[in-house]
Amino acid sequence: MDFEKIKVDNPIVEMDGDEMTRVIWKSIKEKLILPFLELDIKYFDLGLPHRDATNDKVTVESAEATLKYNVAIKCATITPDEARVKEFNLRHMWKSPNGTIRNILNGTVFREPIICKNVPRLVPGWTKPICIGRHAFGDQYRATDLVIQGPGKLKMVFVPTRAEESTELEVFNFTGSGGVALSMYNTDESIRAFAEASMNTAYQKRWPLYLSTKNTILKKYDGRFMEIFQEVYEREWRSKFEAAGIWYEHRLIDDMVAYALKSEGGYVWACKNYDGDVQSDFLAQGFGSLGLMTSVLVCPDGKTIEAEAAHGTVTRHYRVQQKGGETSTNSIASIFAWSRGLAHRAKLDNNSRLLDFTEKLEAACIASVESGKMTKDLALLVHGPKVTRDQYLNTEEFIDAVAEELRANVCISPSTINKDDDGVIPSRNVQTCVICDCRIKNGSIIASSSLCCSECCKSVSINDIAGVYHNKVLVAAAVSAAIGQLTKPFTSTLLYGKKFDLRAAVQAGGFPSTHSSAAVATATSLGLERGFSDAIFGLAVVYASLIMYDAQGVRRVDARELNKVLRTTSHSTSSRNDAKDLTNSFPRESSPKMENIDPLFSDAMKPTESSLLLKTEDRKQTNTSFIRSSSVVSEVNGGLESSAESCAQLKESIGHTEIEVAAGALLGFLVSVAIYIY
Repeated sequence: MDFEKIKVDNPIVEMDGDEMTRVIWKSIKEKLILPFLELDIKYFDLGLPHRDATNDKVTVESAEATLKYNVAIKCATITPDEARVKEFNLRHMWKSPNGTIRNILNGTVFREPIICKNVPRLVPGWTKPICIGRHAFGDQYRATDLVIQGPGKLKMVFVPTRAEESTELEVFNFTGSGGVALSMYNTDESIRAFAEASMNTAYQKRWPLYLSTKNTILKKYDGRFMEIFQEVYEREWRSKFEAAGIWYEHRLIDDMVAYALKSEGGYVWACKNYDGDVQSDFLAQGFGSLGLMTSVLVCPDGKTIEAEAAHGTVTRHYRVQQKGGETSTNSIASIFAWSRGLAHRAKLDNNSRLLDFTEKLEAACIASVESGKMTKDLALLVHGPKVTRDQYLNTEEFIDAVAEELRANVCISPSTINKDDDGVIPSRNVQTCVICDCRIKNGSIIASSSLCCSECCKSVSINDIAGVYHNKVLVAAAVSAAIGQLTKPFTSTLLYGKKFDLRAAVQAGGFPSTHSSAAVATATSLGLERGFSDAIFGLAVVYASLIMYDAQGVRRVDARELNKVLRTTSHSTSSRNDAKDLTNSFPRESSPKMENIDPLFSDAMKPTESSLLLKTEDRKQTNTSFIRSSSVVSEVNGGLESSAESCAQLKESIGHTEIEVAAGALLGFLVSVAIYIY
């Protein structure tokens, strides 16, 4: 059956690229985008041959189209050098297309790592992502430089438009054979837009923001960045940041680099143009790979973006591909360029189905890698330099694996209809298969279509069940409880001097408290997964506290008091020699603890002048007595057995001491943290 494609209401701009990334770009579009979306694409070929044929006008046109349609998705492109000019027989050494586009859009590039749990990090302390914002305008990238031939004076002159006097500064007096010179600039408007974009991103993520400069050397140039950032922060963002529990701070670039290495992550780092270019690659490699990095250019208007891969055109792989060899090129960053661009289109258009699709596309990439399906560059990180061919996929195999994972997930999507065929509004947790219209609720098909695609059945029965093993909250609770129970035979011997008995592993009570370990593991895992400000975490803490309070001696005290009652009963009955005159009464003055048993009996069962016998565990009666509560009369066939022998003691170990509860809580906490990190 044909897939009912998701309709995208407004166009997106596509910028095609060069070499190996152009190859995988085409495959991504054919296998992961077009089969699922009804999409109007404004296509621009930014491949180097076409840029040369149009005198680079196509690059400018693509940027202008981006401003018109607000969303662009760009493939990696070649920035030509002298060797490329000869290779492609170019008419001119064209400027970087990225630089041209960024200068027209005047935005900030935000790059963030794509984290896969099984890909090791070169900086293991980075447990949280770091989002780096690169000011994508001016500085070295729009500078004017020259080679100085021979001695002479270098001056910098500014001629005001409306003033008579110009400003002239002497830069350097060359006395030798010459040298090099450079003049660069930036604008207040661009710096202010950079500050706005950085603070908005930090606020949306609820992460602190750091700006890094070298204002100790460039007192006026970098000092202007500091002044504008502080001005924007004080005027528009301070109150919002403080309410969100985050902050803005300026740091020297060298101090910030040192801080970044020793931090755990979880912040936005605003960098000037060149600093951001360098440090973004440093962060990408530290988190694992340049192929695991998103890159989004955000414009000052707040609604226009350009998403791209954060790496180059992978020339070395392209040479192999040209010769017909097998390649294993990581396409994740290019896939995420599509997903981030389409996600922004979905937000602008208020298209929930498209947004859901983009989330599932990204999840399919990560799930494929975490299940062991990855390209060679990632396999080298996971398995080491001795990686074998069966441990990685080639270029097309990986995209096919992502497509398979995506099809399994995108088949089931949130229902977009308001009412069903009978005019009934469906439940919030009812889902509809977008292929065959099967209705699914809580993982079960509640209304099967006559044309069932079977994919929904497969997704529910296999993927959902397998997902239990990835539920860290459930796994942490189960593992901590299992560890607690399995250690009880050993702790009962070592700590309490009891005989070693494996049956203690399935009994209640003892050291540690598994009630406490499971409850604390649940609460801690929820906090780590959802955040410690989440309401669900708060409920879990209350639940865990009640469980630990209940386990801490409450039932032990009850068992101890009832055992005293049984011992009192034993003494009373054994002192009677004449079984016929046995009354087994309980005078209150003989045992002050008798007050505690009143709630256990109904009015008919409480001690009176009539006889009352406590029945033993084996239900045998050794005397003739009348029990008013049940009106049962038993005949005595033998002598009176000792109550001390017939009354079974209640288990006082059903409760826990404070130490046992604390040990259980500590166990649950450690297990949940270990599982979360793993």
